[in-house]
Amino acid sequence: DGVLEIRRLHLEPGVKVTNKLVTGLNSALHDFAQWHGTPQVKITDTDTPAFADALRSSGLD
Repeated sequence: DGVLEIRRLHLEPGVKVTNKLVTGLNSALHDFAQWHGTPQVKITDTDTPAFADALRSSGLD
């Protein structure tokens, strides 16, 4: 379907959701998706609402 689905992203205890983390993850996932031939990245679930919100605002579904 042209979608790279990440079913769940988990942060280890103590890991802070920072702009640097979100930006780096966004870039890495888009690079991986492009290499894989899937133009869209979709994250189905995360372990914290703040992490999910930050990822969505960075352009990840």
